[in-house]
Amino acid sequence: MSYTGTVENGVVKLPPEVNLPEGAKVRVETLEPKAEPAQVPYFARRRYVNRRVKELIESGRLGRGGTDSTIAIAEDRGDRV
Repeated sequence: MSYTGTVENGVVKLPPEVNLPEGAKVRVETLEPKAEPAQVPYFARRRYVNRRVKELIESGRLGRGGTDSTIAIAEDRGDRV
């Protein structure tokens, strides 16, 4: 047997004509598709040439990076968040 119901206040509500015996084992599955995890943006998945390059970039000794326009755009976007 298979019945379709809805969840209301944390309780599964079945149609009134469904009569299950007390203590019956049931299986509950959601019908909506599972939400896919959000993809990590391409630039957030950065890979470095080697460990030393990574350390150098992350140390900040190379400056902030980017051109003046990319810095201005990044700051503008930061103001909107």
